[in-house]
Amino acid sequence: MKKPILIIGVLFLSLATLAQEISHDVSVINIEVPVRVFKGSKFVNNLTINDFEIYEDGKLQKIEAVYLIKKTNIKREETKMKKDISGSIFSAFKDIAHATGGTVDSSANAAFSFKKAVNASENYYLIYYNPKNYKADGKFKKIKVKVKGKNYRVTHRAGYLAD
Repeated sequence: MKKPILIIGVLFLSLATLAQEISHDVSVINIEVPVRVFKGSKFVNNLTINDFEIYEDGKLQKIEAVYLIKKTNIKREETKMKKDISGSIFSAFKDIAHATGGTVDSSANAAFSFKKAVNASENYYLIYYNPKNYKADGKFKKIKVKVKGKNYRVTHRAGYLAD
C-alpha cells in the first residue's frame, strides 16, 4: 500500500514541477531621438534608415527604426509685431533650444519666425536605437546624429541621462 501512495506522490510532485511557470525579466531600452535635417533652410524629407548614423559617447549605434513625421496642412492667423527686443535677454532660452535640438531665430518679422518654428516642430524624423552596453548609471550620454555622405545641417537633442 505504501508503494502506490509513494508512486502517486512522486507523480503528483512531477506534475507540479512541470506546471510551474518559468519567467524571466527582460528590459529593452529604446532611445528616441527627434532629428531635423536641413539643406540650407529647407527641411530634407527624403531620407531613409540607411542615410543616418547615430553615435552615443562617440560609439556608433545600430538604428532600429526611423520615422518621418510630416504635417503640411497648417492654417495660421498672425498679427504684426512692433520691434524685436529679444537681444541677449533670452540667452537661457537659446541654451535650452540648442541642448534639446531646437533652433533659435531672432527677427523683426515675427510671422516668418513663427512659420519657421511651426515647420521645424511639425517636420522631423524620429530615430530609435538600443544603446550597446546600456547601464542605468545616472550619467549623461552624448548623442551625435549624422547623415552619411551629405553636408546637411542636423539638429537633435544633446543626449540623455541613463537612469
